[in-house]
Amino acid sequence: MIFIQRISIVYHKDVRYPDYAAQRAALRFCKEDLPERSAKDPDSDCEVYFSSHLYEQSKERMAHYSEGVKMLTKDKLYNGKGYYPDLGGRVTVSKAGECYGIGYLCHKGQQWYVKKFSLSPGDYGRIVYNERRTYEDDGKWYYVLTVFNFLVTGPDKAREKMFFVKEPENYFEDMKYLRYS
Repeated sequence: MIFIQRISIVYHKDVRYPDYAAQRAALRFCKEDLPERSAKDPDSDCEVYFSSHLYEQSKERMAHYSEGVKMLTKDKLYNGKGYYPDLGGRVTVSKAGECYGIGYLCHKGQQWYVKKFSLSPGDYGRIVYNERRTYEDDGKWYYVLTVFNFLVTGPDKAREKMFFVKEPENYFEDMKYLRYS
């Protein structure tokens, strides 16, 4: 089973400075609110636990909006290409045996994902990237820092602080350039 946590931090030009950047960098994982029918349920055919957290950073505060938790079966996540829309189109997950391959779309317009690492049972991985986007209504720019945490473990290991346990063995960061989406 794989546990996937996505953290997206939306911010604007007025909070691009070092003090605010340090706040964003410190937000590497979140506490999980496990659903009622949790991954611990032995009758569950769930193979993927996916949670999404949205933060909006301003000069005054960092506001948290949980986007929810999804328990997914293998057929809902893997369509042959490993693409699942909730992962945002930048990250892909594929499975081979007990291992999971984590891929990343390096360039906008690129048609293929580059495999960044594989996770075996007990492994923890992280992907971090940033993007610059525009609002459709007025064309103003904003920025999004996205952190994906991946943990491959048994359903009996599901804990609210499961991503706090250790630093990831596998890490990929795409922060050199702002990607446009």
